[in-house]
Amino acid sequence: MRNKLNVSIALYTIDKTNILVNDPSDTNNIRLIPINGVNSKGAEFTIQGNITSDFSVIANLALNKQ
Repeated sequence: MRNKLNVSIALYTIDKTNILVNDPSDTNNIRLIPINGVNSKGAEFTIQGNITSDFSVIANLALNKQ
């Protein structure tokens, strides 16, 4: 078996609009209010492969910022 590693990186931006959230003035958390939207940015890293014929690895890391 060949020693082989694959690495992938993904960068993303997600924009959501017309979102309903709980009204902070409602103590019962029943009423919803609209907000304009939110933006999330992030990155994902994946490493997968064979280090030796007896040892393989899969590792993921995701970072997200709102």
